[in-house]
Amino acid sequence: MKKDCKLVSKVKRATRLARKPDDMNVAVNPYVSRITIKPGVRSGRPCVRDTRITVQEILRWLGSGVTEEEILSDYPYLEKDDFKAVFAYAAQFPDARASGL
Repeated sequence: MKKDCKLVSKVKRATRLARKPDDMNVAVNPYVSRITIKPGVRSGRPCVRDTRITVQEILRWLGSGVTEEEILSDYPYLEKDDFKAVFAYAAQFPDARASGL
């Protein structure tokens, strides 16, 4: 019973941190800090490390069957950890437009 309470407490804390803006989200997943949003770049869409490659583009490529290795060979300035950042960002901040809302 006591373990259940601790688990519920940890989940509530993680959920609360995920809702806080800016650098508090890094506490949930440090890879998210690799994603940048600038109003003048790609219409303010989230991009990987100050590049012009958006999170949605990478997810779309992967969803269409392109492998991480193929993307890395086409865009050598990307790094393996950038994929972890894309997945972490997509999990923390799902795009409402993608779900039809």
